[in-house]
Amino acid sequence: VEGGREGEDMLRENGWRTLHVDDDIIVVEKGPWLCSVPGVRPETHDCLLSRVQARYPGTCIVHRLDRDTSGILVMARNAQVHRNLSM
Repeated sequence: VEGGREGEDMLRENGWRTLHVDDDIIVVEKGPWLCSVPGVRPETHDCLLSRVQARYPGTCIVHRLDRDTSGILVMARNAQVHRNLSM
C-alpha cells in the first residue's frame, strides 16, 4: 500500500496508486487523464487496467471511471471474485 507522500508521488507520476491489496481485491486511486480500460484508439491503449495488471497479473476491472475523473476503484484479483462483485 502506497500511502503518505510516497503514495501521492506515485499517483502524480504513474497515474495511480494502491490503497489496499489482499487475496481477493485491489483498491486503487486513479488520477485524472488516465483511461480505466483500453480504448479503441492507439493513444488510449495505455490505461489503469494494463498498469495494474503489470504489477498484479490476472486483475479484472469491476467498474470504471471516466478518463477525466479521478477516484477510487475496486479491482478483482481472480474470476470468482469478479463474478461476485459484478452481480
